[in-house]
Amino acid sequence: MKIKYCILLLISVLCMGVRAQTKQLGTMFLFENYLETFKKTSLPINLDRDAVFEIVNNGFRLYEINNSFKKFIPTELLKRNLNSTFKSLYLLPSRDSIVVTLVMQEYTDKHEMENARIYIITYNKKNHFVDYQELAGVVVDFWEAFGEISCDYAIVSKCYQYKMGNKVDMIKYFCFAEDIYEYYITNSGMVKKTKETKRNGYFECGETGYNYIKPMNN
Repeated sequence: MKIKYCILLLISVLCMGVRAQTKQLGTMFLFENYLETFKKTSLPINLDRDAVFEIVNNGFRLYEINNSFKKFIPTELLKRNLNSTFKSLYLLPSRDSIVVTLVMQEYTDKHEMENARIYIITYNKKNHFVDYQELAGVVVDFWEAFGEISCDYAIVSKCYQYKMGNKVDMIKYFCFAEDIYEYYITNSGMVKKTKETKRNGYFECGETGYNYIKPMNN
């Protein structure tokens, strides 16, 4: 009786191992198919103002991430707006077995404003999500952000929040709260902030971004 019980237990353990391995292989193949929806690109990459608006205005041409692939999207982003659509942008060169992607999220917020936000999302060698960070995006007439990623994965994100100016002689310029964030991606795939710079002022608009002119209080 004990021998029979041991045999049944051994068979049960073996079956559990096979099911776990099968599930792992299924996830691996699904992740590979997910990565196939991205456009491979090299570094450095510069998502300046012209590039960001080009992506946003042509978002309908991008691959819309389906429900089966949404398991690879951070839960926090999925919950931000339940009616969001996610688009595959770029697959960056791997680093120390870390997979780095750029994904765009589109949704209408509670103020009826159209949001398009571009995120860095990282995964480890086991195809598991590690970390994410907002890099660029647009909320028309409210907020804009542009980003750069260097060859060694140093990241700079520049964000511009519209403000009301109070000087008549500066009416031809934009009044912004500018936030500049600097990050780097660790060997484990975490996105770490290294520096943050803030200032309010008047800016001149160019195709690639905004040029600082003078502070608001002068």
